[in-house]
Amino acid sequence: MLVAAICVLFLVPATVVAGAYALYTLAGLRIGFHSRRAEVKRRAERPAGGSSQFSYAVLIPAYNEALGIASAIRSVRRANAGISVFVVADNCTDATAAVARDNGAVVLERFDLARRGKGHALAFGLPSVLDMQVNVVVILDADCTLSEGTFAAFDRAFATGAEALQATLRSANPDAGPAGLAAAVGCEIDAATAAGQDCLGRSVPLRGTGMAFTSNLLRRIPWEGFGPAEDAEYDRTLAAAGVRVRFVPDAVVSSDAPPDTAILLRQRRRWRAALSPITVRTLATSKPFVLLHLAATVLASEGTGLPALLIWAAVPVVLTGFIYLRAVCEVGLTRSRIWNLLKIPVLVFRLAGVTAAGAVAAPVGWDRTPRPGEPCRAAA
Repeated sequence: MLVAAICVLFLVPATVVAGAYALYTLAGLRIGFHSRRAEVKRRAERPAGGSSQFSYAVLIPAYNEALGIASAIRSVRRANAGISVFVVADNCTDATAAVARDNGAVVLERFDLARRGKGHALAFGLPSVLDMQVNVVVILDADCTLSEGTFAAFDRAFATGAEALQATLRSANPDAGPAGLAAAVGCEIDAATAAGQDCLGRSVPLRGTGMAFTSNLLRRIPWEGFGPAEDAEYDRTLAAAGVRVRFVPDAVVSSDAPPDTAILLRQRRRWRAALSPITVRTLATSKPFVLLHLAATVLASEGTGLPALLIWAAVPVVLTGFIYLRAVCEVGLTRSRIWNLLKIPVLVFRLAGVTAAGAVAAPVGWDRTPRPGEPCRAAA
């Protein structure tokens, strides 16, 4: 009887979380369908490359990004050649500033080893950007690129009165081993979930890159995120002020996920700061932890041998299967990806451990994630 009661305690949150993910995913599929139909209609009615309704500036914080900063700047130019790009070369010891200038960006150099991290770089660069008197500031990571339709999609969202937007994030290297595939599938789940949340009138989480804010909002609520998960901190600030972050599925930001498992785990140790303080709700946002909890729930239910609990356990399993199957189909399967898919359970277990560690250990400090091809070294 005690075992059955414990199983119920596991089954309730597992069912609620799986149901929430499924609900948001279904709602997201609906908005995605209508979004695709609307995009086809827009392309038929007007030629591509039209001017933006709002004036924009893009702010890119960069720490030793000489190898990738040019691609980020060029993607902005392809999306809209007239938009100003500001790069904060933050404590750089390489040629980031020179490469950014050569590609037409306004470069702001910052040297402050006592206050390191992306949040401080953004706070340093935003006053200069706001002095441009633009309507909107877009924040883009230096290892990311924008899709060509990003600013047109932002225009449509801001025209409805939105003050804060989050673009879709996509992993550009799903073939980079189990870590690359897991990141790509996770991005698809996050995109569908965010689309559903937005469709149902909820605020979506900021993701650190592909964020767009009206200048009025940034003046009214200055940037106040300085920890290892600066986007989550500012997200909480906006929530406290009653500001809803809207999701823009047609604006896409792409980047390569860490292909190395050690680097991916290191990145997620920093990201776990976004879960602080640890609650049931924040744990539910960790997909690896949710999967580990579901696996433990199913095993415990089977151990009881009670048909009612087994049937109940099948419900979150089916819902979760639907969520992940849809995401895998969106990413696409090849022979190599099927092989990597078989390796993902071990990676999920390790990622869940990172989340669990966040419940008992203080978040790590700021630590730049090594880019693909770079050695996994400690941050300077």
